[in-house]
Amino acid sequence: DEQKSFFNRLNKMGIKANSIADVLSLDKTDYLKRRLQTIVFKRKLANTIKHARQMIVHKNVFVDGRVINSPSYIVPIELENKINLKKKNKKINSEEIKK
Repeated sequence: DEQKSFFNRLNKMGIKANSIADVLSLDKTDYLKRRLQTIVFKRKLANTIKHARQMIVHKNVFVDGRVINSPSYIVPIELENKINLKKKNKKINSEEIKK
């Protein structure tokens, strides 16, 4: 039914809710903890919360192999461990080319 599908969507999102009372007791921080910006910072992939936002906007963060450039993206539980950073390309200086 509609209520069960609502609870399932919340649980997939990472918000524990099994009853209407659980839903009513939710706080905005429960939702904010699921944002990509917050998770990148909490997993220590960025030095500050602002640094996390900049990395996301500059397309340096991948979720399950896809570039996500929206800091407000809500990360589902199953994708939380699939957050990676873009690998940096090393610049080749001209002396290495001559060798």
